Amino acid sequence: MSVPLRTEVVQLLDDMVFWGRRTSDHISGLSEEEFVADTKSCDAVCWCFVCIGEAASRIRQIDPEFVQLNPELHLNSAVAMRHRLAHGYDGLDLFVVWRSAIVSIPALVASIDALLQERASYR
Repeated sequence: MSVPLRTEVVQLLDDMVFWGRRTSDHISGLSEEEFVADTKSCDAVCWCFVCIGEAASRIRQIDPEFVQLNPELHLNSAVAMRHRLAHGYDGLDLFVVWRSAIVSIPALVASIDALLQERASYR
């Protein structure tokens, strides 16, 4: 049986799903080349990544054990991406941002949704 999640962690996971879905909305219908050429879409996706990474960072602070017990969420990678965007903004590779937006973010959202649905069934 699963250990109940702290309310703060659930809220932060919900936030990550929200920003992940926003990421998908921002890139919907764009090719990689169109994305890289569209500064508004790039800025929007980068902001979503910063928000996801900040939520992941707060989860690490609130409940480090949760991070260890849920490696499929790659929360440390989300924090690292946030740091890269916030502090290494001058050397960003937008093709890496694109790849993360089309691969990592949908996987993250699906994993969080599955985790929250599984936890809800134990209530």
